[in-house]
Amino acid sequence: MIKQGEKFQDTREILDGNDYENCTFRDCKLVFNGGPIPNIVGCEFFESGFEFGDAAGRTVNLMHAIYHGMGPGGKRLIEQSFTDLREAVPTSPADANSPSRELVERT
Repeated sequence: MIKQGEKFQDTREILDGNDYENCTFRDCKLVFNGGPIPNIVGCEFFESGFEFGDAAGRTVNLMHAIYHGMGPGGKRLIEQSFTDLREAVPTSPADANSPSRELVERT
């Protein structure tokens, strides 16, 4: 579903498979379940946060278990994953369905 210029407030929005362009999210819970990656362009976020369910939630739980249960090596592995996330831009063909990087965060 394509959502353009919409304003979301105090809601739980399921992101999977949706397109968001120039939308505003205020006090929202942004839910990603591990389905089709949403396209998010030029959106603003105020006091909102993520919730990960289904496959995405299991991935987060696995990362938590590695970080807290595999000693210093596990911590390094997860820290490196976040470093890669902050620095890398997807370039492989497998990343063709990767989300847009044009997000705006506001507090």
